[in-house]
Amino acid sequence: MDFENEEELKKIRLFIYKYGLKNSSIEDAEKNGIDATNVLLKYGSLSNLVEQLLAYERASFEQIFKDTDFENMNAIDILLIVGQEINKRFHYLSPGTTLGLKKQFPTIYEKHIQERLAYIYDKVKKNIEKGIAQKIYKKDISVEMMARLYISKLNEIHDPEIYPASEFTFSTVFSRLIDQFIRTNANEDGLQYYKQRKQLYTVLNFGH
Repeated sequence: MDFENEEELKKIRLFIYKYGLKNSSIEDAEKNGIDATNVLLKYGSLSNLVEQLLAYERASFEQIFKDTDFENMNAIDILLIVGQEINKRFHYLSPGTTLGLKKQFPTIYEKHIQERLAYIYDKVKKNIEKGIAQKIYKKDISVEMMARLYISKLNEIHDPEIYPASEFTFSTVFSRLIDQFIRTNANEDGLQYYKQRKQLYTVLNFGH
């Protein structure tokens, strides 16, 4: 991940998810260590800043697959590791936190969503194909249909009517989607493996 102002973008991102853009002020930004005037001068406009923030959001997710060698790994372990990393990197997000950005910058937000879902769709298809080849997923699965179904469920995460921000975190909902995905696609051997590995991951991460 190569962002010249990565630390600054991290700080701005946390600020926006805490306060939102619409209801925040320059004073709020300064209290959180952000020079709002300097930031706007650097990025030229608020829309350019938001575009950079969302690009950084996508890159942060994609970095998970660059940091870990998934090539020869079990398909179920891959999903469990991705779920863990999502929890670590996006624990502060709630499903409704980007709703303000969607309303204020619909074109930029829609482009962000489409690029993110296209990336995830490709990874999900490969995971299903890997699981079938490893004989831990059901052999009669429609790869295309199950990948599309997962993406449709993932797209619901940011709907505040389905997942109110006060009740759900992004990482919790994402973990539940992974759980449902594995239970739907795994055969008996896969389910047994999943139960054992899930218990192990829970123990290893207890207290973290």
